[in-house]
Amino acid sequence: MLAPRCRFHPSCSQYAVEAIRYKGFWRGTGLAIWRLLRCHPWHPGGYDPVPGTDASGRPLNTSTPPVHQVSDRAHAKKAHANKTQP
Repeated sequence: MLAPRCRFHPSCSQYAVEAIRYKGFWRGTGLAIWRLLRCHPWHPGGYDPVPGTDASGRPLNTSTPPVHQVSDRAHAKKAHANKTQP
């Protein structure tokens, strides 16, 4: 019996986590599904990062935070604006 193997690096589950974190839910889920569809015996596999990230899974443009951080900042800014209004 063969041991479990992943033909891609990072693994498909890690790819999905990074895709959703940096591309948002809908785009990230689409990228993860597309990756799973490429996982078959005839695909060579290999290094396949989320588009726009480096080898460590961080975005290439470091001035752009992950999607969840952007929404957290927008929420905090809106809450601060509501506090300062009389």
